[in-house]
Amino acid sequence: MFTKTIEYGDRVIRFLDYIIALRFPHLPDRSKIIMPYNSLMPPEYRTQFAQDFRNEHSTMRIGVVTDTCTYRLDLPNVQRVVVEDMDRTPENLKQTMGRAGRDGRKAVAIAFAPPWV
Repeated sequence: MFTKTIEYGDRVIRFLDYIIALRFPHLPDRSKIIMPYNSLMPPEYRTQFAQDFRNEHSTMRIGVVTDTCTYRLDLPNVQRVVVEDMDRTPENLKQTMGRAGRDGRKAVAIAFAPPWV
């Protein structure tokens, strides 16, 4: 999921974690299911994030990312991209939504648009 700011991404992570905890209260490694990726993360963390995303046995299932993940990071196995803001240039939106389906499999991009769109 792409978020406009790091702060909003943190709020999204806390909300999704809350929902997971309600539905699956005894789920092991719950803190590793949803992981952030943004410009404040050190290079080692970003490398580990990419490795976890590529590893089908990893616990991580959801990346809540900022535009830092839009360029220079090619992740396979992305079947869904969610964009929470439409305040983007057409090129940026294309790059963001283009993260899904790079492995040639079917993919879905969902963009939440304000009422005026």
